[in-house]
Amino acid sequence: MTDRTHRGITLFVAGVYAILVLLTQLGSVSREIINWDESTFMLLGADILDGILPYTERFDNKPPMIFFLMGGWMGLFGETVLSARLFGDACLWLTAIFVFLIGRRMAGPLAAGAAGGLFIAMNAVEPGLHSSAGLPAMAMMMAALWLCLAWRDRVWAMVLAGALVSLAVLTRSNLAYAALASGLWFALVGFWRPGTGRLFRWSPFAYAAGGAIPVAALVLVYAQAGALAELKLGAVDVALSYSKQWGLANAFVEHLRKWAEAVKAAPVLYGSFTLVTGLALVLTLLPPLQERPSRLG
Repeated sequence: MTDRTHRGITLFVAGVYAILVLLTQLGSVSREIINWDESTFMLLGADILDGILPYTERFDNKPPMIFFLMGGWMGLFGETVLSARLFGDACLWLTAIFVFLIGRRMAGPLAAGAAGGLFIAMNAVEPGLHSSAGLPAMAMMMAALWLCLAWRDRVWAMVLAGALVSLAVLTRSNLAYAALASGLWFALVGFWRPGTGRLFRWSPFAYAAGGAIPVAALVLVYAQAGALAELKLGAVDVALSYSKQWGLANAFVEHLRKWAEAVKAAPVLYGSFTLVTGLALVLTLLPPLQERPSRLG
């Protein structure tokens, strides 16, 4: 399959996904408040437009980047509920596209298209109807994963992947575990088995350098404002305290409870998704299809 055909299929799928997102998400626009997190994201995002950094005058126990992302979006498209809701929809759409691009490399376009569509369907009920921090974080993580799969022999791609993962962690702090695990994997493979999977000795350095860029930029901004203590409190201390309060066992039980509630609320949707996810985990034990030569997906 030529690159031109790949691009055509990708554009077609992106258009279908856009329609699916609109059909499943626009019905929630009339509800001004779905989740209070979205409201605080809007408030602190509006503060940024007024030149006020998060945690300095208004506090929320979320990582700082979600406020910058929401503020930037509202600066472009207006400080309205519709604008905030469309921010989450755009992130949902981008994530589905990257699910398709990644899935096409592993299982072909039909299965990949179904996977992206299933992801959109999974977010057709709460908690996928409001602009949560998880939506932009997922979009950045999936984009980083695609770069690592398709362009991992390029320095710029590894730097960009590291930056995207760092931004995702600064948006959703529990993704720090994924960032740490991926960094260790790149280091192990790059140092001890260079050339494996098109990874080289410089790959972990490029990945780490990219990850350091957003953190350094954020620290410089707060240092310039004399608010490093507030940044540490909001982005580090509160997150660690919150994590310690939960504990691994309690967090697992809580996620299991929320999964059960979701299955009860939408049994066809979440029951199907659970079955497909279980099947996918089994299929990961099988050898993958031969990697396609095109980098487009």
